[in-house]
Amino acid sequence: MCTLVWIVFSDLLWEGYPWKLLESGEEGALWKGIVTFVATLVLGAILLYVLLKIFIIFWDEPFVGGQYTDGPDWRFIHAGEVSGFFILSAFILKNYFNNFPNLAGIWGRSFLRTLIALSGGMLIYWFYYSSLSTFFLAKVEGFAQPGDTPLVWTLLFLSIILIQSNFFGRWPLKGFTSLE
Repeated sequence: MCTLVWIVFSDLLWEGYPWKLLESGEEGALWKGIVTFVATLVLGAILLYVLLKIFIIFWDEPFVGGQYTDGPDWRFIHAGEVSGFFILSAFILKNYFNNFPNLAGIWGRSFLRTLIALSGGMLIYWFYYSSLSTFFLAKVEGFAQPGDTPLVWTLLFLSIILIQSNFFGRWPLKGFTSLE
């Protein structure tokens, strides 16, 4: 999931860059595929490393046999869940806010969109683990509850976004936004 964040960001938010620079003619190049695969894998490993270090700040060092937040296995799963929130935020930005902001330069646009998507992912994260989610999502409050499945909730919500966007042309929200 940490690698998938960078694949989704580069496709939706960065408009295919920097991988587009490796294309030759109308067809994609083998080098483009190899470089994209390796680069997104490295970026995913970096994101996983950063998230695991952040978890150590909040929950101390993990240990084998630890329950829930103390277990290294749960922290790997939780890194995937956080990555899912980032992916969901990128799809919301692309589908409902017309990939705002639409500035002149691709690099400035990409940077701002990435910041917005990461911030949006954190807002979704904070909502999911807040007391509001007990009312809206009927989940138990807190981290690492048995049966807590934020990644499933994220993928279901992402499915709704994709169905509404691809099959219903964003109806009924299409007429209400001034960003189109």
